[in-house]
Amino acid sequence: MRIFIAIIAVLLIFITRCNTWIYYNFGNVTPDQIIISISGPLTGVDKDLLISFAKNTFLSIIFSICACICICAPSKIFSLLSKVVKYYTPETTYRLVLFHAREITTHTQIYTISLLIACTIASIEVWKELERHFHITAYYKFSQEYEKCINQPFDISKDFIYKYYRLPAFHEIAFREKKNMVLVLAESVEKNIKDISLIPNLTQLSQKNQSVARMLETHGTNSTICAVTAWHFGLPLKLPGALAKNTYYSSRGFLPKATSVFDILSHHGYKLVLMMGCDASYSSMDVLFKTHGNFEILDKRYWIKTGWNFDEYHGIKWGYSDKFILERAAEKYIQLQNGTQPFILFIETIDTHAPHGWTPADKRIFNDIRDAFTETDSLLNKFVTTLIKYKKKYCAFSIIGDHNFMGTPEVLINAKERYIYNVFFGDIPNIPLKKRNTSISAIDIAPSILHAAGATWNNFDFGLGVSVFSERPSLIEVLGPEKLNEGLRQHSKFYYSLY
Repeated sequence: MRIFIAIIAVLLIFITRCNTWIYYNFGNVTPDQIIISISGPLTGVDKDLLISFAKNTFLSIIFSICACICICAPSKIFSLLSKVVKYYTPETTYRLVLFHAREITTHTQIYTISLLIACTIASIEVWKELERHFHITAYYKFSQEYEKCINQPFDISKDFIYKYYRLPAFHEIAFREKKNMVLVLAESVEKNIKDISLIPNLTQLSQKNQSVARMLETHGTNSTICAVTAWHFGLPLKLPGALAKNTYYSSRGFLPKATSVFDILSHHGYKLVLMMGCDASYSSMDVLFKTHGNFEILDKRYWIKTGWNFDEYHGIKWGYSDKFILERAAEKYIQLQNGTQPFILFIETIDTHAPHGWTPADKRIFNDIRDAFTETDSLLNKFVTTLIKYKKKYCAFSIIGDHNFMGTPEVLINAKERYIYNVFFGDIPNIPLKKRNTSISAIDIAPSILHAAGATWNNFDFGLGVSVFSERPSLIEVLGPEKLNEGLRQHSKFYYSLY
C-alpha cells in the first residue's frame, strides 16, 4: 500500500509542476494544442524551452524521491533523526523524539490510512486544477465520439463545417489583374500592446491604412500551425479523431483532399515563396506549404546550407533573428519584382514568440517580452519602408498576427479584450467602412489573400471564411464568437474526409 501511495505522490508532484510550467509559459492552452505540438515533428523545437521544462520538473523529481523515502521507510527516517537529535541535544529531548518515533512507526495502520487520506485530498485538488486549465473530462468524452461520427450516416444538418463551407471551382475564379503580394505573419502580435506604446509604428501603420477592428482568436486557430492552416483553407486545424488518431499530416500530405488558396494561386501561375527563421519541418509546416502551392521554402536549413552562420545571425535559439529574415526578405522581394512571374512572398517572424521572445542585448530596456515587441515593431517599420521604396508593379501588402500571445505576461495580464493585429495596404481593394468596425478571424484571411491578389469569384467566400474586402459579413460576425467556437469544436465527418 505504501509503495502505491508513493507512486501516486510522485505523479501528483510531477503533474503539478508540469501544469504550473505550461500555464506560466503558454497560458490556458487546450488539449488539442498540446497534442498538435507533440504529435508533429519536433525538429527545430526550442531547446531553451526544453531545458526550462527539465529544470522545473527536476525539482519535482527531488521532492518525489524525498516523498517516497518518507512514505515507504518512516522508521529509518525517525531512526536517523533520533541519532541527529541525540548528537546535538540534551538526553531528555532525545528520549522524547525517540518515544514519538516509536509511537508513529508502531501504529502502521493509522500511519498508512493518514497517508492515503492526504494523498486522496491532494489528488482531488490536482484534478480540479487540471480540469480548470485543460477540461480533460470533456475532451476525453469528445474524443470517444469520433468513431460514432465516422460510422453514422452523414447528416448535413448536424455537420457545422459542411453547412457553412463554400469553395469556388477553379474555373469560377478569374484574375482581371494578377497582383503580387507580400504577406507577413507577425508572431503573437496583438492590438492590445498599443496601449503601452510598445508597437508605435505598427499602430500608426494600421491607423493610416486599412484594418478590421476586431480580429478574434477562435477554436483551432490558436497556434501558428493552426492559424496558417486557416490562412490556407479557411478552416481551423482539427485533429482527426482527437485521441483516437491524432496525426494531422500523412504520407499523402497535409489535409491532402482540401483546397488551399495557394493551390489556386499556383494554378494561375504564381511563384510562391515561404521565408522563415526556424526549421519548417516543425509542426509539419514544410509539408503544408509543399502539398499546397509547392512553395519555395527558405528556412533555417536553407540558410545554414547556403553559408549563413547560425551563431552569428540567430535570434531565439532555435531560429534566425527577425532582423536577418526581414533583410533577406527585402532582397528576395527586389529579386522577385525584377522577374516577370507574379508572386506571393510569405514571411514568418519569430522573435516575439512566447514565453520570453528574443532581443539583441544592446536593444534591451525591460529585459522581458516587451523588448521583443518593440524591436520587431522597429524592424517591420523598416521593412515596410523598403517595400514601398522598391515597389515597381501592382503589389498588395499585409501584416497579420497569427494568434494571441501565449502565456501570462504582465504586459497583457489585464487586457479584457484581446484582438489580433492586422493591416492591409498597397494596391488592394477597399475594406467596406461598415466592415472595418466588425469582427473577423483567421479563417477570413484565406479568401482575403486570394481577393487581394486580384482574384474575383461570385461571393468572395472560401472555406468558412469571407474576404475582408467583401460586403458580406464574416461568419464570426453573423454567429458571434461563442456560437462559432461551439460549432468549430464539434466533430465533422466532412472535415475528417479531407484527410
